[in-house]
Amino acid sequence: MEKYRFKGWDKKTKRFYYITNFICNDGEIDGVSFVGEKFQSLDEVELFLGSGLKDMRGNEIFEGDIISLGNRNREEVMIVKFENGEFAAAKIPLKEIHHEVKVLGNIREIDNEGELKWLTP
Repeated sequence: MEKYRFKGWDKKTKRFYYITNFICNDGEIDGVSFVGEKFQSLDEVELFLGSGLKDMRGNEIFEGDIISLGNRNREEVMIVKFENGEFAAAKIPLKEIHHEVKVLGNIREIDNEGELKWLTP
């Protein structure tokens, strides 16, 4: 049986947390709980599915992650998406390139100017 990992973007705190439990009611998911946190409804959280793959530095890659492929001379920045039953970046299957990429951040960590918040001075 495959295991799936999720991380959740807390819309209030504007931070990511790993999901520990899904709370269900009558077969429907009502909310989630984070590591060390109480229940939060799905209205308060955006979920991102883990690919099960790691980048060249050992970081797990999730849907919505911004990754870089290449080196200083030629670097391509892409967003990871889950489409047609697989994870891909710029239509390249992630399973073919994951060991060559670096996770830079996630789409929720971009500011109004299009910069990754933690990279902006």
